[in-house]
Amino acid sequence: MSVAEIESHQLELDASSGGGLWSEAVYRLSRNPSAIIGAFLVLMFVVAAVFAPVIAPYHPLDQNLSLLEAGGIPPGPSIHHILGVDLLGRDVFTRILYGARYSLLIGIVSVTIGLSIGLLLGSIAGYVGGYADTVIMRAMDIMLAIPGLLFAIGIVAMLGPGLKQIMIAIGVVNIPIFARFARFSSRTSSRTRCRSSSCRRRSRWQRRSSTSPDSGSSVWGRRTRRRRSGGRCSPT
Repeated sequence: MSVAEIESHQLELDASSGGGLWSEAVYRLSRNPSAIIGAFLVLMFVVAAVFAPVIAPYHPLDQNLSLLEAGGIPPGPSIHHILGVDLLGRDVFTRILYGARYSLLIGIVSVTIGLSIGLLLGSIAGYVGGYADTVIMRAMDIMLAIPGLLFAIGIVAMLGPGLKQIMIAIGVVNIPIFARFARFSSRTSSRTRCRSSSCRRRSRWQRRSSTSPDSGSSVWGRRTRRRRSGGRCSPT
C-alpha cells in the first residue's frame, strides 16, 4: 500500500469516527477535577437564576425600613435574612438571585449575537478567500485592536442606556473572536478535503501506473532501448 493510500484511509477514518469533538470534550472534562468543579458551580448559578422566584424568600423590591438599626445602618445576617438587608431594607439574598437572572439573560443573548454574526463572517472569509477574506479579517483585527470594555462603553453611549443596548454592545465585542475561530475551522476543513481528494487521485494514478504495461518506467525503458539500438526495436 502506498503512502497516498495510507493518508487517504486515515483521513476517511478521522471523518467517519463517531462522537468527534463532543466525545473528546466530555473525555477531557471527566479527567479534569477543576473543570468538573467549575461546571458544577456554573450549573448551580443557572439553577439559582432560573428558579429564583421559587428559591427567593422575598420580592426583590420589597422594602422594610423598620429592619434598619439606629442611624439607618442595615443589620447583619440573621435567620430571616441570611445575607442581611441593604440601606432600603431589601433582602440581599433575594436581590442576588434575581440579579443572576439578568446576568444569565445578558450572557446568553450577547453570546448568541456574537456567535451568529461571527460564524457567518468567519465562514465567508474562510471558504471564499481572496479579497473577501482580507476585508473581513482586517475589519476584525481593527475591532480587536480596541479594548473590549472601551468598545462596549462606546456602543452603549451611541445607542443609549438600557438592557437591550448592553446585550448588543457585548455581542458586537464578541464578534471578532468567533469570526477568527470560524475562519480557522473552515480553512482547516477545506484543506483536509482537498488533501483527501488529492490523496485519492494520487492513489488511483499509482494503481493505474503499477498495473498498466505501457505506463511510467516501462515506456521510459522502451524509449531508452530504442535510442541505444539506433531507432530499431530490439527483438524479443
